[in-house]
Amino acid sequence: MSAGEEAQFESILKHLESVVTDLEQIHSLKQMGEEAKLDVVELLQAVMSYSDIDSISVPAAAHGDLVSGEAKADSIELSQSGVVLVKRKAGENKATHLAEYKPAVIIKVLNALIPLLKEEIAERRKVHEKNLEALQSIKQSLSSVEKRRRPSK
Repeated sequence: MSAGEEAQFESILKHLESVVTDLEQIHSLKQMGEEAKLDVVELLQAVMSYSDIDSISVPAAAHGDLVSGEAKADSIELSQSGVVLVKRKAGENKATHLAEYKPAVIIKVLNALIPLLKEEIAERRKVHEKNLEALQSIKQSLSSVEKRRRPSK
């Protein structure tokens, strides 16, 4: 082997070492991404459960990511249990757990869902605040009646 051929061979080996290192990193990153994806889905389910949100409609902007290559969906909902329910007019429904989608799809869906989830939770908080205010007002009124009813000493 000539000096030039040997230099080319050494260059190829260095490139291959880099390729192997990058492939190992890709494998590791994919594994960590899968774990993070499962954690995110689990935490989303916990938020929905804690907020008493049974399901939330996925905005049409994210439909394409959830039904790519399939017929267009009429509506898509994400349930508290993490199931994505794709509904079509023909009565054909398809259920898939959110964790089964690729991380990039989940990120796109969450980009569309999180603002809606924030609004829904804020609305539910307002309902709880109003209920508390009403109950406190009723309690105060009843307490004043109770005080008037007691004989003075």
